Amino acid sequence: MLTNYVVLKVEGGNLNKFLNMLVFNKVLLAVKKREPDSLIIMIRLSNFRKVVNITKKSKSRFHVLEKRGIYFLLREVTIFKLISIVFSVFLLFLFNLFIFDIKINPQNDDSLVRKK
Repeated sequence: MLTNYVVLKVEGGNLNKFLNMLVFNKVLLAVKKREPDSLIIMIRLSNFRKVVNITKKSKSRFHVLEKRGIYFLLREVTIFKLISIVFSVFLLFLFNLFIFDIKINPQNDDSLVRKK
């Protein structure tokens, strides 16, 4: 959970060149599944920029399958917090129109005593 990693599906005709370039650039990866024309790998987020450049050089394509880690979790939480704050301010404004519209009518003290 603490390490940020991305699961990618790499497609292309020259996957051996792609893997050799990853090893040459010292990118640590875990191969999850290998097929003749595609490859599913897991890399760290810090190496993602290198993998993008290597993918372009080897004329391959990649798709992000999963994003895991504290970085992605904090991104989602902050977006959720932002949406909840905006919603709360909207509700406060909306309820302000109805709840805080209080009118006080002054009455004579004599009329209160007479009713008892």
